[in-house]
Amino acid sequence: MKMNILKSTQKTLFAVALMSLSLVGFTSCSDDDDDNNDKPNNEQLESEMGVFGSYKGTYEIIDPATKAEGEGEGETEEPQPTYVNMVVELNHDIKMEAYPLNEVIADLYETEDEANAVLEELGDINTEFKFESKDINKEEGTLSLEIDTKDIEKTLKNGDIIKIDFDTNDQLGKFNNKDEGTKIAFNLDVKVELFKAAVTPEEPVEPETTTRESEVESTKTAQASQSFTFNKVTK
Repeated sequence: MKMNILKSTQKTLFAVALMSLSLVGFTSCSDDDDDNNDKPNNEQLESEMGVFGSYKGTYEIIDPATKAEGEGEGETEEPQPTYVNMVVELNHDIKMEAYPLNEVIADLYETEDEANAVLEELGDINTEFKFESKDINKEEGTLSLEIDTKDIEKTLKNGDIIKIDFDTNDQLGKFNNKDEGTKIAFNLDVKVELFKAAVTPEEPVEPETTTRESEVESTKTAQASQSFTFNKVTK
């Protein structure tokens, strides 16, 4: 009889011990979950820091190769700034209206009239990039932007193709909401290529004398490095 009571007591103590361990594990998991829920994610931090919204900014060409010969010698007239509008959206899109490409595209053509005709046909070129935040520091009000660019291709009425390639060269953009308002700054390299449409001969040409060089003009390329600085205009 005593043996049965002892066995029963041991079983009860064992069951209580298992239940205690289960409760401890459950409590620990719950605490971990609470910690994870309390920790803000990137989107929350970006929103709290004021990343999303409308911006207005200017740009400058920073590639020395694009500067005219003799520039910087003596007094030069200060260039008028070109303003660019940008929107940073909740889905991590960076949209820029009327991306400043006129100078680069104009370099593809021999005459100003040719360039102006193409620019008028192209109209405003809007860009849409993606970004991911890095190195978020809410206390300092700073974060870095890893920008994923998207190339553009336009076909003109005459069949010519213009390809526009954007590249960050792995440079991160910078966001700051502490120094004189909310700002975003980044650099982009842009390369524009012109592919001339194939020219159809007016008279048939013998197959043996037909070459690719006689049908298609060589590609022309223009490029520049651009530096953008934006100020936020919405809260």
